[in-house]
Amino acid sequence: MGGMGGGMSGMGGFGVGGGFAFHGASPPALVVTQPMTTETRAQWLEDLRIMDKLLREAVGRAGGDGPRQAMGIPLVVFDQPEGQPMYVEDFGALFSYRVGFPLATDGQAATRKTEKPTGSAWERAKKEIEGPQNGPGLSDEQQAAVVTSWGVQPPEASTVPPMPRMPPRSVVDAFRQRYGIPPSAPPPGGAPVEFDPAKVDALVAAVLAVLPEAKNIRQCKESECVLVTIAGPNDPGPPARLTFKVKKSDIDAAASGKLTPEEFKKRVAQNLG
Repeated sequence: MGGMGGGMSGMGGFGVGGGFAFHGASPPALVVTQPMTTETRAQWLEDLRIMDKLLREAVGRAGGDGPRQAMGIPLVVFDQPEGQPMYVEDFGALFSYRVGFPLATDGQAATRKTEKPTGSAWERAKKEIEGPQNGPGLSDEQQAAVVTSWGVQPPEASTVPPMPRMPPRSVVDAFRQRYGIPPSAPPPGGAPVEFDPAKVDALVAAVLAVLPEAKNIRQCKESECVLVTIAGPNDPGPPARLTFKVKKSDIDAAASGKLTPEEFKKRVAQNLG
């Protein structure tokens, strides 16, 4: 355990010590069909760990999250990557992470058309995921519990206009919207984070600045690639994923000065979706 004062290590879990809390990084994985020498394997594992550390730190800095606290003690939290760093034979090195801020925004309210039910298993599952058209129903017991806690009486059902189609939400949120009750104060930890394009730009710049360090991945071939994928929420909508892919030969050229930062940026394939 190494003592609580120095934190817990080697557990891949949550540790506390000296005001810091962290998740250990996942160990690298090698996905190969050809045998490796002990030296080659050791170099891959070491280089993947180092590159993973550099990328995790860059992603964390770009997040710009303020210090979190627990019982008044400041915590520095290093989020565990979404997946372990790995080498895939004849493709290259893969690194994946998560961020807590929106990576994209729809820019407008989503519109949906009403479709006739087909009765198929697919349509049934789709409707269960989307939720009922008029929002989740409230039983008499649920309404009574909310009325008692808020000290308000909902209007008669006949005076309540039909609710518009909306995504699944909690009983409390559904009750607020149906009867026009203002939302309560933001939950502990603050209001949901809104999409900030400057934050995404900073994340992109941070990853691009670190990618040339992959020149030090000794066993990565020039024909192979380095791929970095970062998952995060969408505002509003389903989760988004930001992905970078660049050839090792372009990384080496950028690291040696043969490519300017702008030229290197053009060589890095990027996708947000």
